[in-house]
Amino acid sequence: MIAAEERLQTDAGAVWDRAWSSHDRPPTDCHERLVAIVARLARPLREKRVLEVGAGSARDTLRLAELGARSVAVDLSATALRLARRGMQARRVEIGLVMGNGYALPFQSASFDVVFSQGVVEHFSDPLPLLAEQVRVLKPGGLLLIDVPQTVNLYTIHKWLQMRAGKWFAGWETSYTLPQLEALARRCGLEVVGSYGSGYYPALFLGLRNLHTLSERRRLPIWIGARLQRRIERKWAWLERQRWYYRWMWNIGVVATRRAPVPAISGAGPRAATVDPEPGWAGPGTGGST
Repeated sequence: MIAAEERLQTDAGAVWDRAWSSHDRPPTDCHERLVAIVARLARPLREKRVLEVGAGSARDTLRLAELGARSVAVDLSATALRLARRGMQARRVEIGLVMGNGYALPFQSASFDVVFSQGVVEHFSDPLPLLAEQVRVLKPGGLLLIDVPQTVNLYTIHKWLQMRAGKWFAGWETSYTLPQLEALARRCGLEVVGSYGSGYYPALFLGLRNLHTLSERRRLPIWIGARLQRRIERKWAWLERQRWYYRWMWNIGVVATRRAPVPAISGAGPRAATVDPEPGWAGPGTGGST
């Protein structure tokens, strides 16, 4: 079982090396929302230890470091981590970069105040061992965020058709409804304390979200534009807090906290030698040319 997992992780690393070598996408609403939630719930964020698992180019980790967190990014892909190092140099901020396996995080137990992943869990047929490792390194009372594409969404249907045709670059993925994602967190011994949605697909909904720009395009009087903007922002903020509305959104996420002892979950591989998650530390393969 362990050998099979290690082989899958090696194959996944090659897949993501190819994906990240083609382009590094700019941040989207999904990334901005997650960073805002972490910054609000973990405040004061300064000096909090934050870990992102499956960080890719670490855009969220870098932003949280700019806000004062002691951030660490873990990923399988050396290519992604080279992009993260370039981002670190461009933004003049320090984060820890670790090339590592999500099944065996090389950190001491109870090391982090916040652990999160975005667009990672759906790639695992059995995500419980992966999440068990994240819970292990989370401090008691710390926050764990799981962010995934949600099922009832036109983007998910498009992706499903691509997967059926064998054209989706990442292979098969699992999609989740919000109740399913909450149940997954509870199976790991976590207490769910919140949920959220982010991103719009198709662009129609993003256009509706930004209706207040109509006043700029049509050159309405300033007082009309300001009133319109306040009204739309207030009503849309209420709408985005409604659970039923998440079905229109690209991603969903749950926020959970570690209250109970970590449950024993079979199938997790042996952990690597532990390291202290200080910013600036780089694991194997991350020190290549930038």
